[in-house]
Amino acid sequence: MLRTGLKDHFLIQLRRLLLPPEPVRAAPTLAESVEEARREWILAKRYFESVSEPELVEHATYLIKATERRYMFLVRLARAQETRQREASEKETVPNPTGEA
Repeated sequence: MLRTGLKDHFLIQLRRLLLPPEPVRAAPTLAESVEEARREWILAKRYFESVSEPELVEHATYLIKATERRYMFLVRLARAQETRQREASEKETVPNPTGEA
């Protein structure tokens, strides 16, 4: 048993040395997350339409509710971010009424 564990550990270390590292992926943008959540919600609805077993119908119903809530949360987050950005850009373009810098 001990020899097998050492062998597995050795093989893992060997792979780390010989194989190229996986590329680091950038975190998805909020817009990408919103779109992904929308697709997941649509897939959950399709899944619901395709099942007939009572347990699976219950699971599909839960899945629809969960994906819808995630999507709606991300949409609210994106709208709030847009509002903050718009307000910040409006502050930058509004001239100072006193004429001072």
